[in-house]
Amino acid sequence: MLHYPGIISFLVFVGLHFTAHSQNLRMQHEMQMREKDIARTSVHFEIGGNALGWSINGDRILFQSDYYKGSLRLGIGILPYPSSLKDNRTFLFFPVEYNNLFGPKQNFLEIGLGTTFTNSLQGSDIWITGRVGYRLQPIGGGFFMRAGLVLLYIPYTNPILYGNETMDIVLPLPSVSWGFSF
Repeated sequence: MLHYPGIISFLVFVGLHFTAHSQNLRMQHEMQMREKDIARTSVHFEIGGNALGWSINGDRILFQSDYYKGSLRLGIGILPYPSSLKDNRTFLFFPVEYNNLFGPKQNFLEIGLGTTFTNSLQGSDIWITGRVGYRLQPIGGGFFMRAGLVLLYIPYTNPILYGNETMDIVLPLPSVSWGFSF
């Protein structure tokens, strides 16, 4: 003879156990996903680096995995010419950079490649940049900081001084940025 109340109680107990266990697994998975996904957008102020003087930048993480993140940075920078020059105007810089971030949580090795568009005495220039450094970008957002070294390659042509020849300039520049990520 079957005891229906006993079987039903057993099935309810097993069902509740598996429901609670699956809820626990789902919560653990959601917490792991939150830990993995850092704040994707940052706005920061940079001294040195791609814009020589200072710049204001926006950076967006386009995709991320456990140990790799890829971000795109856009900015604008300003550097006044020295007043001793005849043409007393301001340099404008527009850095565009793709950065590779390597690290599991919020501390990253940052390696990037980009270009900086700028006005110059002869018109406009396009500079090539490379970056290596450290980036702190918290998981839930907040204070953002990075420090590193930027190599700036400037193909420079001055027809008055060099004729049709190009004088290439490579500048190693320190770079420090701080701002907020969200």
